[in-house]
Amino acid sequence: MDPATRRPVPGGPAACARVIGRADERAGIDAFLDSVALGPATLVVRGESGIGKSTLWECALGAAADRGFAVFWVRAVRAPYGEQVGLDDLFGHDDSADEAARTSSVPSFDRGRRTRDLLRRLSADRPVLVGVDDQQWLDAGSANALRFAFDRLTDERVGVIVTTSGAPSDAVVVVDGRHAAQLELGPLPVEVLRQVLARSLPTVTRPELVRAHQVSNGNPTAALQLIRSWARERQGGPAVTEDHALAQEIRSLPADAAAVVRALAVAGPSPVGVVAAAADVADFDRAAREAVDAGVVRIADDLTMRFTHTLYATAVRASMNPLDRSAIHGRLAGVVSSPETAARHLASATLLPDETVAGRLEQEAERCAQRGLSDEAAELAAHSARLTPPDLDDAAARRGLREVEYRAAAGETARAMALAERWVARLGPGRRRAEAMTLRVFLDFADSERFLRQALEDVAGDPGFRARTLDLLGWQLGLYRGRLADGIAACTTALALSRALGDVETTCVAEATLAEERTLRGQPSEELFDDAVRLTADLRPFPLGRWPRVFRARASLWAGQLDVARREFLRMQKEAVLLGSEFQRPYRLCDLALVAVHAGDLDGAIGTAEEGIAAARDAGNEHAVIWLAHPLGLAAALQGSPDRAEWAAELLVDWGETNDEPPRRTMAHEIRGNLAAGTGDWPLALSHFTAMADQLDAMGYAHPGARPGLPRAIEAAAMVGDRELCEQLTERLREQARPLRAPLVDAHVAAALGQLALLAGSGDGAVQWLDQAVAGYAQCGYRFDAARAGLALARACLRCGRRTRARAGAQAARAAFVDAGAAPGWVAEADELLRRAGATGGGSSLTGTESQISALVAAGRSNREIAGELFISVSTVEAHLTRIYRKLGLRRRTELTTWFGSGR
Repeated sequence: MDPATRRPVPGGPAACARVIGRADERAGIDAFLDSVALGPATLVVRGESGIGKSTLWECALGAAADRGFAVFWVRAVRAPYGEQVGLDDLFGHDDSADEAARTSSVPSFDRGRRTRDLLRRLSADRPVLVGVDDQQWLDAGSANALRFAFDRLTDERVGVIVTTSGAPSDAVVVVDGRHAAQLELGPLPVEVLRQVLARSLPTVTRPELVRAHQVSNGNPTAALQLIRSWARERQGGPAVTEDHALAQEIRSLPADAAAVVRALAVAGPSPVGVVAAAADVADFDRAAREAVDAGVVRIADDLTMRFTHTLYATAVRASMNPLDRSAIHGRLAGVVSSPETAARHLASATLLPDETVAGRLEQEAERCAQRGLSDEAAELAAHSARLTPPDLDDAAARRGLREVEYRAAAGETARAMALAERWVARLGPGRRRAEAMTLRVFLDFADSERFLRQALEDVAGDPGFRARTLDLLGWQLGLYRGRLADGIAACTTALALSRALGDVETTCVAEATLAEERTLRGQPSEELFDDAVRLTADLRPFPLGRWPRVFRARASLWAGQLDVARREFLRMQKEAVLLGSEFQRPYRLCDLALVAVHAGDLDGAIGTAEEGIAAARDAGNEHAVIWLAHPLGLAAALQGSPDRAEWAAELLVDWGETNDEPPRRTMAHEIRGNLAAGTGDWPLALSHFTAMADQLDAMGYAHPGARPGLPRAIEAAAMVGDRELCEQLTERLREQARPLRAPLVDAHVAAALGQLALLAGSGDGAVQWLDQAVAGYAQCGYRFDAARAGLALARACLRCGRRTRARAGAQAARAAFVDAGAAPGWVAEADELLRRAGATGGGSSLTGTESQISALVAAGRSNREIAGELFISVSTVEAHLTRIYRKLGLRRRTELTTWFGSGR
């Protein structure tokens, strides 16, 4: 609550948090408030209804209150003619403004003067901000009084911020836009729109999001209503609009004008000629003019017709008979220029089975898929299957399965999964059912082995499809069931069969799968990867499939070629976008999140993983959520965020047990082991890491760069002083490393030998090995591993009496941990080593302002109190605190208070 007004400022920090994707507008608000501190200033925030003006207005009021402004505000409403309630609402909540509260009862001549005098008095102590939301609806008496007052202010620190959707012709505006600064709110980009909608829609499929963005022109309120309307339609309910006033306006239109707006609602923004053909009225020019004069429709200079507000389209469609819509679609099919648009209209216009139309739609769906328009392809394929005559079962199944593929590629995994299961249940043994089963496995790995073995029986006489199914089975067994030997056997058989058949597409995927599984077993095969990538060059990737270049990039990551892996993952991410495969997006983000973890960019890893999880949940793809839980949990564990890390670990354990996926349990151990290590609980870390190493051994995994169970277990064994276990684990690590010849694995071995030497009392030998390990990790770009090894190096240097060298090693490790936002335990360990090496302080220096702010925090001041004392904004205080925390390796105010009190 603002202390001057004793009235809550609407929105406040919460409103600022809701201002998403409006960085320039936020900067404009800050600049406006800066100018108010120097003298009178006015700002008009413009935009169509629902675009976010009120949220930005609330943010401005909250920011002004944080700066110490006196804030007065009113939300204008359509008051009955003659009532003058605006001033009462604006100033009537504060005793200090009691004079203004009575202005509605004084003569109109005096009302403006009294308001001016009141603002002058209030602004003598501190800046004042007056906010009017929807100024066009403020009663004329209040608007005139306010404008009279604002126009006569000269040096007073008074700011006025108003929002408007375009004033009615008879409105008296508070601020004349010609003499005020302007903020025009345009459409939100599609990704920003998704973030805004997340407050009301936990999930929304990508096709619906893109469609809502196009129809609403980036208006979040309109997009929300559209998506909810479509959901009601799918459930068999009416697509009613939530604005009954709009529906009434539509019903009051003349008959021909109503026909024009109905045609426009079906066609979407279109050239006038297209709408004229679809409307089919005798005098289109007159009917269009009537719709324009009613304020429902506008025609741009390029003769494109569109609604004045997208909610009109929803209201019109809600009032239409489905048969009327079908007739309009039929007329549009003959006049639109885009082939896919014409096909879509033809599909909506055709009500009964028609093989000619079904065949055309199937072909157009494939062309859309080739162009990356997966959502368009899915809709056309669905209509194609619907319009297939009942006696053409195989054609209907073929078209229905293409719909499954296209919907999954478009990001509608849950819907595609339901369709696939329906086809599996509907079809009898044979090729089509086998296709349905394999598609189902791509979408959901649960019970995959049973489905794939059934598919193999269904296609026993089809060697080509059998090869593809065997390869898919090998991929499932090796990478998800934890049966690496069985997986390699199945992939080997699939590869031999596909090569004999000359099936290039199956051959390249089988080679890549086999190469990846052999790499995990510790027997890398560059020749297989090379050939797979070479063969892929002339093929269009399957949107739901396994891409050889992705498999090879993962092998590069495991070898320690971080930059190579990152470039390839980014390339694959871009290719997925061009391909129109929203299905691939969460998996590509998972790869990039893992790269960020290893590079020590923990904030980036969490952000990327969370983006992927949101995309996966929008698609209904829970399996992708499980994939992303691993990098998210790892980054959270290294940052010392137990809630988030445990959430990920528990999710992985539950999934692994429910779906028989042992690799998920090893990932959970990795997360929990790192979480324990970050708190200094090395015995607990050792139990998790040894369990991880044993499970990997049982599954046949023998690549410590891919799954670092042994390196982590060796580090933990060294920290608890178990020399015998350290020796055993190090020997296993060296055996696995010999055939790999990978820089990252070599660095793991060097670190293990250094820690073993330190346990054995050989300080000089430990320094030599750990020096090599730190350099190796750094060369690979694995910054967090380099910092961990740097701590061991500092210990070894202290053992040898090399205090200067120990300080340098500990300081480098500390800097890496702080930069990564690592758990306090890692920074504390570096600080302890620095203390033992004779260093003073934590190795970080604060600027003068940062020292002042630290002292005030330690004295118990709030951010607002600090801002007032130092004459800076609250946001500036927050920015300084962020830098202070990062410099000192701290996480919260209590830790800063403790740090300051320790005299460091």
